[in-house]
Amino acid sequence: MKKLTLLLLALAILANGATACASSTEMPGQGSPDPSPETLNPEVQEAIQALGDESEEVREAALEVLTDIGPEAVPALIQALKDEDKEVRWAAATALGEIGPEAVEAIPALIQALEDEDKWVRLAAAEALGEIGPKAVEAVPALIQTLGDESEEVRGYAAMALGWIGPENGATLALIQAPGDENEDVCTTAAEALTAITGQRRGRYRLAAVVGGTAVG
Repeated sequence: MKKLTLLLLALAILANGATACASSTEMPGQGSPDPSPETLNPEVQEAIQALGDESEEVREAALEVLTDIGPEAVPALIQALKDEDKEVRWAAATALGEIGPEAVEAIPALIQALEDEDKWVRLAAAEALGEIGPKAVEAVPALIQTLGDESEEVRGYAAMALGWIGPENGATLALIQAPGDENEDVCTTAAEALTAITGQRRGRYRLAAVVGGTAVG
């Protein structure tokens, strides 16, 4: 952990030095615009930049830093969800999930991320919405659509997220009436999500029959 911290600190020192050089070359009367709230914390900005670093150790350290900072990092993480680098987008969604209910501001951006071209970003976005919990109720319709994602991993996390969010806005009905899934793990996850919502255990094969349209007594 000490090594990772030192790596991130080195990045921050280099970046701060570059910023100082750039500031010294400004012409009089050409001041920079007022910084946005998220740029007021250099640690957040350096950590966001480090999410795209070539070194896995640096990326992991940056993710840990952003998670530890918590809600203050949320605005910058929302912007990072739009980054051209899929690794940065994935890391941003993952950090928001680690922050949990205090990342409620990111819900609209995470809903958009459910349509990301990269399946791991979609998966991380679904998981993050689930980690936010009942406060993410507005994401239920989008998560219901995600139950039809081409990736079985994403479908599974969407089902899990619906379970964590709870029964509001038809999450229970969606899990029962969703199209039958050919992947056993997805059916198992959906059954566990239903258990979390209703408190009633449903076997995975019983659930598969229900969602497949077969009447179950």
